[in-house]
Amino acid sequence: MNKRFFSFGCSFTKWCWPTWNDYIGVNFKEYYNFARGGADNKFIQYKLLKVNEKCKFTKDDYVV
Repeated sequence: MNKRFFSFGCSFTKWCWPTWNDYIGVNFKEYYNFARGGADNKFIQYKLLKVNEKCKFTKDDYVV
């Protein structure tokens, strides 16, 4: 099983109540949600690249 789950997105991915990724995230040892309400594609791409620089995604990671 994958060890880490990373999610990126907009308010459909992070809101004041659990969203789809929160339900998936409980199945992983590590779960990170880098989404932000109102985020556009440019922000999502920027955040994805910055997190990859820091966390170094591997083939065992699940990135959505």
